[in-house]
Amino acid sequence: MKRKLRKVQSEKWIGGVCGGFAYCFGVPAWAVRLLWLAAVFGYGVGGVLYLFFWIFMPNWDRTPEDYTEVAGG
Repeated sequence: MKRKLRKVQSEKWIGGVCGGFAYCFGVPAWAVRLLWLAAVFGYGVGGVLYLFFWIFMPNWDRTPEDYTEVAGG
């Protein structure tokens, strides 16, 4: 099943972007958040990209039923 790239509002820490990427690619949300944090502090572009996705990535109308199994919250 192909998952769409959308922000997950109910499982967010800041904007729901990392949770959306985790669900879309089927990896744990903590791993995406850790990589994103490394991109922010290591290269500096992570913050700009996060802001871009926060503004332009659409939201799920409601959290997908299998979010917890796929991304682990």
